[in-house]
Amino acid sequence: MKILFIDDSQNTDIKHPQHIMPSMEIGYASTIIKNKIIGSKVKLLDLRLDNKNTINKISKYNPDFIFYKPNLKSINKINLITKKLVNLKNKIICFGPFPILYPDKILKNTSVKLIIDGDIEQNIVNIINYDKLNQKGIIYIKNNKIIRTGKKLITNYDKFPLPDYKLFIKKQYQFLYPLQTFKHINIGFLETSRGCPYNCKFCSIFERSSLNKKYKPRSHTKIIDEIEMLVKFGINGIYFKDDNFLFDKVRIGNLCNEIIKRKLNKKITWACQARIDDIDDKLIKLMKKAGLSTISLGVESGSNKILKELGKDITSNDILKANSILRHNKIWIVGYFILGAPNETKEDINLTKKIIKQIKPEILQLHFLKKYKDSIYKSDDSLKDTYTLELKNKKYQKYLENEYIEIYKKYYLNLKYLVHIAPKISPYYFFQFKNSAKLVLKTLKMVIKK
Repeated sequence: MKILFIDDSQNTDIKHPQHIMPSMEIGYASTIIKNKIIGSKVKLLDLRLDNKNTINKISKYNPDFIFYKPNLKSINKINLITKKLVNLKNKIICFGPFPILYPDKILKNTSVKLIIDGDIEQNIVNIINYDKLNQKGIIYIKNNKIIRTGKKLITNYDKFPLPDYKLFIKKQYQFLYPLQTFKHINIGFLETSRGCPYNCKFCSIFERSSLNKKYKPRSHTKIIDEIEMLVKFGINGIYFKDDNFLFDKVRIGNLCNEIIKRKLNKKITWACQARIDDIDDKLIKLMKKAGLSTISLGVESGSNKILKELGKDITSNDILKANSILRHNKIWIVGYFILGAPNETKEDINLTKKIIKQIKPEILQLHFLKKYKDSIYKSDDSLKDTYTLELKNKKYQKYLENEYIEIYKKYYLNLKYLVHIAPKISPYYFFQFKNSAKLVLKTLKMVIKK
């Protein structure tokens, strides 16, 4: 039995620089397949990294099944595969956020007959072995009608084996946030939990690593085993991909203590993502000792009115307090901000500019508000990326687009940033990327364009 995963889950034509990280569910699913289907072989084609000679690569491998993780732009690629390789016409099964939210786009415009509805690890072996339409956790089409049998989701994330990291190890994945280092970093990626129970109004499965909100942690002993596996692969930098890494502070404290006990903090430096109101001085000190370098924070706005509108349950004072703790412990910050929230005024945007100056993040990242189909907003902007804006009020749209560029310009081209922050983070990019110059030029071109 030969299984082929195709990861085409990002639109890499977007001009804004973006991470390209492995889809960890593919790693877990691969291990599960190899453990449960004797003699099975698994291969990964990641079209985000290399989309050349795709048809020839698929034909040469000649898989029994293709599990395809698509984005909006994938429909033509799927149709090309089934046109060129007719024998695979009924062997492509889709999974991931896009087909779950938009099954009609896939099932009515391609020859794909089946979508996995939920966590692929829960369903993949059954789909390979048994009657595909007679089980929970699938979406299919019958008489031009979309049929959902109900999501099949992970209940115990800790029961899974370690992911098949050999699928990822030689691929050139891209992590753009700086780590505090003066050496080349072989970056690895790891999930310690899935799910985020908070109620940010803009959030969606497009933004989360999990397909639902329920928090599902892995034990710190399982995580340590995976870190040690990555170290054996030559990994010396890790990005924890969790939706909310610090949700269970006791668990993270235990993890950090075990990292220190096994002296893994001498072998790895790492980054994570956290909420503002989870930043705790005592825990951050321990995380720093365990190798923490950089934290990504969803700041979103400097306006308390907008923070409330977005459902963040934090205030500008909470942001400044968290910033003070991180700066005291010499942790670098990636600050996420949103423009275009409902009822946002110029005064609100000015407050956002003010707080950006106050916290001085090593990396500033701006997005336009996107009201996803499955978010609390219940709007349908999911087919647009967060760097593109489409409003009925074109005058206001133009204003926001100009503000977007101006905020980037005034921050990254400011003398204080160029003198105090850029030299500090530049060693990471110098050692990390052979094409650092191209990355910098791409970023500057985006910032200066307007």
